[in-house]
Amino acid sequence: MTFNSLEFADDRAFERFALDQLGAHRVRVAEPKYIYGRWGITGKLGMAKEGIRLREELRHSLRPLGFGAAYKVLDMLVEHALRAKRTVTGRLTFHQKRKDLARRPRTLPMPLDARPELWDRLAALYIALGNARDAVTHRRFKVTQAGDLQILDDRRHLIDTIASAENEYFAAAVHAVAELVINGRDDSRQANIVAFHLNALQSRHGLPALPATDPNAHRWLLEIDLIDLDDGRFRFEAMRARDIIEHQPKPSLWDLRLHAGGRVFVGLWEEVVDQSAPALDFHPATPPVWLSEELPPA
Repeated sequence: MTFNSLEFADDRAFERFALDQLGAHRVRVAEPKYIYGRWGITGKLGMAKEGIRLREELRHSLRPLGFGAAYKVLDMLVEHALRAKRTVTGRLTFHQKRKDLARRPRTLPMPLDARPELWDRLAALYIALGNARDAVTHRRFKVTQAGDLQILDDRRHLIDTIASAENEYFAAAVHAVAELVINGRDDSRQANIVAFHLNALQSRHGLPALPATDPNAHRWLLEIDLIDLDDGRFRFEAMRARDIIEHQPKPSLWDLRLHAGGRVFVGLWEEVVDQSAPALDFHPATPPVWLSEELPPA
């Protein structure tokens, strides 16, 4: 059997919808707020205001639902990943899944196969939060005024407390990785957002922090002209781009849109291999891996 991202998406569509509606988190960075054009800042995109207070009150009242939805999505991701290496069909028990997670599966769904460090942390959270999942399922919990989730045993004794912030980060990490797997391609920026949320849960999974992207960072679009060299290559003035970027608010993420006559190349600044170089030259037939040509509209 192989991992089927469409089946995974269908199995937990409602829970992913709930996470999208109840959470304050981001699974990807917002669209660029500013456009830094070839002659300076040329535009600012509008930002809609929402009923923040009412939305927060709703999230607070439905905190256990949010945790339960996140764990169900993670459980189904684990289920599909573990079933992919088996020849038998049918659901796996929680006991079997927790036992199998002691060892990383040989094959993981894209793009976790290229980023197994994300899987390792999710698997550790699956184990660490198992008691909390059982308590929420069997209504052995309390929600404090601060929004913390108190986990009780069968005798109603307190055995754990999941802080409100931990609950948010857990929901965010699971939601973000679910969308990443369903998308099925190695999106470095979105993967680093998963890492950001997982890093905040380090005390739960016990593994080292990963390089991460803050999903609330400012996102900018930098449009700049390439220099047309005599030998047919183009030159990207990395020093010029770096000077613009370093003088804007941080944390910030930058999309690149590089113009060469009627041709346009797009990429992400954080993926530029040598950001410290004065200039980077490339042939349009073989652009660097961090750059791709934008096709004209059909």
